[in-house]
Amino acid sequence: MFTLYTIASLALVQNIRMSKFDVPLRHRSQCFLAYISAMFILGTICLASNARGAQIAYVYRPNYQGSDSAAFVTSIRHQSVILMGSVSYILGGMMADCLVFWRVTVVYHNSRYWLWASLLPAFFLCGVIAMGICVIVQAYDLDLTFYSQSSTEFAVPYYACSLALSLTSTVLIVARLCLYKRRLERTSRGSVTSPYLGIIVIIIESSGLYALWSLLFLITYAINNPFQYMFLPSLAQVQIIAPLLIVLFVVQGRGWYQQSILASVGHIRFAPRPTSGIQNGQIDSDVTIPPPVTYSMSKGGSTYRPRST
Repeated sequence: MFTLYTIASLALVQNIRMSKFDVPLRHRSQCFLAYISAMFILGTICLASNARGAQIAYVYRPNYQGSDSAAFVTSIRHQSVILMGSVSYILGGMMADCLVFWRVTVVYHNSRYWLWASLLPAFFLCGVIAMGICVIVQAYDLDLTFYSQSSTEFAVPYYACSLALSLTSTVLIVARLCLYKRRLERTSRGSVTSPYLGIIVIIIESSGLYALWSLLFLITYAINNPFQYMFLPSLAQVQIIAPLLIVLFVVQGRGWYQQSILASVGHIRFAPRPTSGIQNGQIDSDVTIPPPVTYSMSKGGSTYRPRST
């Protein structure tokens, strides 16, 4: 995460310094820099909170006489560092979902169906924000924890809306890019080598890694499987890494943006032209070249013979 943040930050700072006369690019780079900085800070706080919780569990209280992990979380819920980790995790997830929704609007910007394509992800995004706020409020309740029954009633819908947004955005983005690539190949009758239509770009643009990890965690969390404790800390990092990859690809010019339709035309490789009658640079003996045409001129009876090319 730190490496991705460093690379993206340096690229954005360079764009800001070199785009003095390009105001839209400068403002976009500044917004990206502020976004990834906020995501990096939230991810760092969440990682520090998890490390502090592990330190309390295995160093300070190694012989805790509790029934399960939920009972241990209940015993340390009053510590501010644990609350900060929960809040930063929810805020980071909401910001990641906002970026995924923004990518859907960018990919479908030039489509006549962009409003319908953005309607369902927008509905899920509103659900993510509403349920996320409820989870944060429940986190500050001294009588409730993340694993209590009341918190689960809000946390499961939150993760369900987040997962639905990720899966819906993944399907919409992949369908749009694959359909566009197919249309280009059908029109040009050749293969398309555009950097905006590669399989790696499609996976990153659709935030497929975040969608997969969210699905695994939601299933284990809903059925109260012990594997949820393995996916939850890693999900906090995955939801930061996925937006960083998207921003990095956009900064490097490999991500999809509004002008990618025109830019992709320059990367089309057309099929070779039929060369019947010409083999290895030599004209076939069966091919006859017609003689030059002679046109009569009205003045002086002269003739005009077009120069052969």
